[in-house]
Amino acid sequence: MKNIILLLMIFSSELIAQTKYGSISGFIIDEQTKQPIENVNAYIANSLTRSSSNKEGNFHIGNISPGRYTLILSHLSYENQNLKIDINSNEVVELNIKLAPKPIEFPEIGVGDKFDDEWWKNFEIFQAELLGKTWFAEGCQITNPYYIDFFKNNDGVLFASCDVPIQIENRSLGYNVKYTLKHFEYKFGSLKYAGLPFFEEMQSDFEDDYVIWQNNRLEAYMGSLRHFLRTLATSYRLIKQNREKVKLLIDLDDKTEIGVRFFYDAKMFMSKNGFEAYTPDLIFGQFGAQSISKPLYPDSVIADSERPNELILNCRTQIYVIYNKEYQKLNYKPQYSFIKPHADSIYFDKGGKYFDELKLETTGYFGIQRLAEMLPFEYEPSDSLIINTDFR
Repeated sequence: MKNIILLLMIFSSELIAQTKYGSISGFIIDEQTKQPIENVNAYIANSLTRSSSNKEGNFHIGNISPGRYTLILSHLSYENQNLKIDINSNEVVELNIKLAPKPIEFPEIGVGDKFDDEWWKNFEIFQAELLGKTWFAEGCQITNPYYIDFFKNNDGVLFASCDVPIQIENRSLGYNVKYTLKHFEYKFGSLKYAGLPFFEEMQSDFEDDYVIWQNNRLEAYMGSLRHFLRTLATSYRLIKQNREKVKLLIDLDDKTEIGVRFFYDAKMFMSKNGFEAYTPDLIFGQFGAQSISKPLYPDSVIADSERPNELILNCRTQIYVIYNKEYQKLNYKPQYSFIKPHADSIYFDKGGKYFDELKLETTGYFGIQRLAEMLPFEYEPSDSLIINTDFR
């Protein structure tokens, strides 16, 4: 009888595991010859997950958590393709893909006028702005710069483009990154950029390197925009869970003890993660309107999405964020950031893992965290590790 129960438990757990994830199966052919293409790299942006097509042009990627993803298809002899993919539990997304051939072009290093002093000046600006300005960027390097093209318009705005993924060695976090640049626009300290990174783990002969990378990854995560969005999402979930138990009174002067506790729990979770958040407000008195900052309650800016693992940020006002557990080269100080949404509805994963970069403008500390601090979707530290870690 015990064996039967054990088998049922194993079967149930396997069934749950099977229904938790989705997968992608694809068939790739040449757009002109209609023949299958071998060795096409197929990888999910912002992740460590990849595959490649076989001789028959088939590829498969499994164990993908439900969500919205971008699938990048790359081959030296063909034009790249970026496909938006929605993954649902226990679902196989089947794709028939045609790739357009392209001529293979190699840059003539050191020949011609392209790589003049102006190009190198633009590249230095580009690399500094793309990688960021924290100490993590000191361990990063773009290894294929000669594929990058620059253009300045009459207003002095610098644009950059690249026909192949930009190769970045991030020795601070232990990743090799392939970055598909979608947009880069810079002028006098104002930056707009977007792209699709793919991560590969670096290898080392020294065990100490792996320890350093793990510590640096946690440090890069803590206090980041992704960390804040995850904290905001978890606080929202706590509020929803408590709302079923607590009847909130509209009159703030007449809170019950349990109602106060309700707000306190959500605020304490934000505080345990090191965050304070505020939004601007106006109060009117005998001397007119006065601008103040009021605490941000997650349920005032977040709504449920049609997807169980997603939320929607509904906020058109600026969010002011303070992070109190940051660590930078042994000098402890709070980090101040501003988030300015540029859309009525911004979808993001409950783990804070993805959002539309161009719909969220960040300044302050969030604004200087860029590719050097970027982590793959698979990196997910536990709440207890985050809350109990203090670098001071």
